[in-house]
Amino acid sequence: MTGDERRGRITRRQALIGGAGIVVVGASAVVAGQLIENSARAGGGTGSDGNSIRPGASSRPKRMLQAAAFCGVYYGRPTIRLTGATNELNKFQLDLPIGATSWQVLDARGRRVGHGSMSARDSKLTVCTDGVWHGGSRAVPGHYTVVTNAGSNGVVTGTVVVCPPTKLHVPMGQPAIGAWLAVAPDRDLYSYRPGQIPDLVSALKHDPYFTGAQDRARPRPVWIAPSPQAQAPKLDPSPQDWGDLAAALRAAGYAGAYYECPTNEPENGGWSMPALISYWTQCRSAILAADPTAHVLGFDSAGVMSATTLDGLGRFLDSCKVDGFTDHLENSHQNLSNIVALRQLFGALKDRFTDSQRPDLDLWLTETGILGGGYGVLQPRREARQRTVLRLVFESFGWPKEHSYDFRVFDAFGSGLPTYMVDGQNGGTTGNLRAGAYAVHVMSEALHGTTCTPQKPPTALRFGPKGGVGDSLFAGLHYRGVDNDVVVLAANGMERSTVDLSVSASGSLEVWDGMGVPSTVQVADGRVSIPLDDLLTYVFLPAGSSVSVAPSWWSSLDDAARGKKVKASSGHASVITSGGFGANLQGGTVPVPAQPYATTSLPATFEVKTTKPAKGFALFTGGPAWQTVGCSIVEFEIAVDGKTVYSYTCESARSLPIPSPSSDNSSDPCLYTTYWTGPFAWLEKVDIPAGTVRLTVKKTSYGGQPDRLASTAPGGESGEGDGQRLQLAAWQLLA
Repeated sequence: MTGDERRGRITRRQALIGGAGIVVVGASAVVAGQLIENSARAGGGTGSDGNSIRPGASSRPKRMLQAAAFCGVYYGRPTIRLTGATNELNKFQLDLPIGATSWQVLDARGRRVGHGSMSARDSKLTVCTDGVWHGGSRAVPGHYTVVTNAGSNGVVTGTVVVCPPTKLHVPMGQPAIGAWLAVAPDRDLYSYRPGQIPDLVSALKHDPYFTGAQDRARPRPVWIAPSPQAQAPKLDPSPQDWGDLAAALRAAGYAGAYYECPTNEPENGGWSMPALISYWTQCRSAILAADPTAHVLGFDSAGVMSATTLDGLGRFLDSCKVDGFTDHLENSHQNLSNIVALRQLFGALKDRFTDSQRPDLDLWLTETGILGGGYGVLQPRREARQRTVLRLVFESFGWPKEHSYDFRVFDAFGSGLPTYMVDGQNGGTTGNLRAGAYAVHVMSEALHGTTCTPQKPPTALRFGPKGGVGDSLFAGLHYRGVDNDVVVLAANGMERSTVDLSVSASGSLEVWDGMGVPSTVQVADGRVSIPLDDLLTYVFLPAGSSVSVAPSWWSSLDDAARGKKVKASSGHASVITSGGFGANLQGGTVPVPAQPYATTSLPATFEVKTTKPAKGFALFTGGPAWQTVGCSIVEFEIAVDGKTVYSYTCESARSLPIPSPSSDNSSDPCLYTTYWTGPFAWLEKVDIPAGTVRLTVKKTSYGGQPDRLASTAPGGESGEGDGQRLQLAAWQLLA
């Protein structure tokens, strides 16, 4: 794709699809959700209807109706309709009038981009024509939620995705979500259960992940995972089963496939390491006897740092000639958007590979459990950050995103983990595409034509010394491509920031945000300033460009508070002036402090006496936003000798009662959607005089509901007992 094509306004509709992952098939697309009891009155929002939904407040609809078919992916000028007439791809199947009188379209931050009124008798709705949202702005690429007010038949809601032009898979009918995401194949199709070899071969022959549009720079290997979880000493799948599969795939034209052996999560099956090594070795021998070109992965761990120690991993690698190590990461989901924590995790694995004389060993994440929220609340933007930041740090070690799998739909009804990319109905295959899935698609589109291997990873940009402010709060990779280079930037939990780059390019450069919205920036004297938000940012440069991080205001500053005594309103607080940005890897063996943060009640105050003025400050909470080991900040201020010099209030703290169809699954209530983006880190240039400097944190979100602070989300049976608290890891006064 040329730069002109990237910058061109979307003017031609190329494809339109609706829900089963993305396309709906069948007569029913409406599910009655559960009642939501809430004491707040509904009001405000669009129009004068008293039942309108307004950001920042809860509503009390009679019931929730989820429009499972109302999931569109559009390339071009979207005209989005709801109707009860047919089951065409651009229709919403509804068996009764909507019963609402107003509607609105929200972007991935929960900001309204379109709105309008309707009759309660209407069974169809057009919200966008000729690329412009009704009552709002032009429809730029992004993930959107359409929601009606609480009418006689409840609330109707669904998601719409508007995409940039693409070189990737464009679904024209029943799609494969894996092909559209262009990362890992869909494990649902390739989980091997003995006796089902013909099903696997058939899936390979028809899956557009393998048969459709390909990126030659990023190969898509055939990967087969085990479905059974064998209880020791039973061999399931057996070595013979694996050999039979390899022989069948070779005969079908799939020699050299990748086989994840021996069984699913053997730690949970009671396998000792010696028995596991013997089991895996037998499977490898059987596979290679059938296909000498095959690649044998292992050992399908339930999670290094949680189910297996680094020493256990080392014993396995020292005995087994794996072609790649496979790990499950859902037990560490709390840290999946924390750059510091991910570097600690992946760095420890890389060091273990090196200790076993395998420094270039490939890592595969064959299960990744991303919640996108906690306590029954879904945060779309948070989920988008998790899925893409995880892959960015993963690729910084040379491990390609094509080896990182996220649950698609099936797990919604299996273990009940709310980790899937499509909002399925009680385990069904219809539903709305989540924001995280769309963000991954944008990442694949932006990185098309670039390479990533353990032998030749993308070049990491350096933001300062390891463990310093820049290194902890920013990340960046420089990818080489045939047509163009791409620089990918990320801020670690900050909803807005800026990075300056020194580049060899001149003129204007195109930039995409994490939702694929394009903009341009100007290079002046070899330097360009790139605005960042909480998601990834992509900068497109001519092929062969040189790029480095330019000095920023904080680059050469020291921490005036380091090592100084801190007076806190409650809790032990000396760790926050230790100068580090520690991240807690729950239950792990990574050599970092078990609790590198201070835990205090709200309102939390911290006082430190300084002898020289500061030019700014940095904050870093003890864990990533929204999860059970960390918090994010909604409101705080800094004062010196009693005079306020800086205050912050999160602009995007808003919640709406937009239900997920997964509310049918009692293990995933997911009753509310919160659009808040952060921060769990903050870096700001502001004059802070010397004196008694006091930081006061007034509001945080510990459970995921900013308007309820640390209390349980609406719809919950009881509070979580989290006590409205703050976990602060670092507070630096940069002088």
